[in-house]
Amino acid sequence: MTYQLKSIQLMVLEALHFQSSGFWQTLERLNLQATDPGHHLTNALLGTLSTNPLQEPQKGRTSLNTLEQESPRSAYAIALAHSLMALAQEQILTGQHESALASLRQAIAWNIEAAEIAGIPIPSHVADQLLSEATQLERTLASQLNLALASQRKQLPAELILVLGMHRSGTSALSGLLVKSGMDGPIDLMPATENNPRGYYESVAVMKLNDQLLSKLGYQWSTPAPIQAEEWKKNSRSIENWQHEMLKLLEAIYPPEGRAVLKDPRLCILLPALRPWLESALIACTVFLPVRHPAEVAQSLWAAEGVPKSQGLMIWICHIIQAERYSRGLNRIIVRYEEILDDPEGVLHRCHQALHLGEQFNTPFNKPEASSELLSFIDPQMRRQKVDAGMPDWCHEETAGRCYTLAMRIFEAMIEHQSSASKLEPRMDDLWREWVSLSP
Repeated sequence: MTYQLKSIQLMVLEALHFQSSGFWQTLERLNLQATDPGHHLTNALLGTLSTNPLQEPQKGRTSLNTLEQESPRSAYAIALAHSLMALAQEQILTGQHESALASLRQAIAWNIEAAEIAGIPIPSHVADQLLSEATQLERTLASQLNLALASQRKQLPAELILVLGMHRSGTSALSGLLVKSGMDGPIDLMPATENNPRGYYESVAVMKLNDQLLSKLGYQWSTPAPIQAEEWKKNSRSIENWQHEMLKLLEAIYPPEGRAVLKDPRLCILLPALRPWLESALIACTVFLPVRHPAEVAQSLWAAEGVPKSQGLMIWICHIIQAERYSRGLNRIIVRYEEILDDPEGVLHRCHQALHLGEQFNTPFNKPEASSELLSFIDPQMRRQKVDAGMPDWCHEETAGRCYTLAMRIFEAMIEHQSSASKLEPRMDDLWREWVSLSP
């Protein structure tokens, strides 16, 4: 196999994998990146595979017509796959889940056939893996269709603003800034406490719902290890119930058609359960990811919650490395904790840019008195824990020292490459593998 054919094969294999997972947004980005003016057949094939069955019937027909000119038999196979995908959606909506699963397996098989007709071989073990993913595709489509039905009721927010980040890392401060600048906070705000006197700006109901799912998965927010893949699979029913309840909460605690600030550090760990919605293109989503020095977070957790500092480091790693991984491909900015305290106006301006808010958006900075009130919400004295350069004394015990070294490498990668996904992601992949090898 030539290098060129191998590259084409890998692109098509990726496309088949994302399609059989229901990752329509990721699939669309892959299609845009992979377009090659010199390979009309491959472009046409990728175009048909990247069609979002929830949104783009006209685009699907256009791509299919293009493929038909290059390979009529491939186009016929894809057309059958599209029909079976549509049938599966109807079967899901009428509760015929076993029939939907069978339809989706057939659809995946026809997509594989279309690739092979186009001259792109699919190894048998890969084909078997793709067919086995039909179960996950059925669950993903069911979740996405529930979101589509909720969207039709016009009671959902138009956009989710996800504030992801470790506890004690400025998530509350950033969420408060966003809400005070015109975004929508939940109506059931968690009350302020001595540890967070200016408030948490998160929903009590969402926090409780997230804790329930973590418990079902055998975890707590403070568990310093990744959720294993078998736990996600084994608890699919609990995840479906969580999605159902989360939809009801989004309708109940936020204004319809608004910009909902959804903040809970637990979502760093639970984001895979939200991924079907975020991949559907049915609801806009922007992610803000505050990052604070891991030793400061560990010290703050110890002071506020009595969590041992070495465990705090592992919890920090667990939250940050998963938040980065699971939010890839989304509209996202990474914000340093110090920036929130030292330059709240600059941070808010970056956030508004990420949200594509034009100059006409009525920000508090347009009114001096409102601007002063907003900026006074952020107090640099909120930073009670600070660390000097070098490893803190409490990190010299072997376990804490290893955790600190890994946490600092993650922190430095996030800060250094925060605006370059192409540099950040491979670096974080290496650190992910190291973390998994260290995790209990």
